[in-house]
Amino acid sequence: MVKKVAVWVIGAGIVLFLGIQLVPYGRDHTNPPTVQRNPSGTA
Repeated sequence: MVKKVAVWVIGAGIVLFLGIQLVPYGRDHTNPPTVQRNPSGTA
């Protein structure tokens, strides 16, 4: 009985975690404009 409940709770947690990943919360912004070139490409 306890094992069955534990498996159900873990499975529900995994489903909840995966569902949260699908919600595009806070991703409605655009990237800021670049003001200078990235110096990492120059050696």
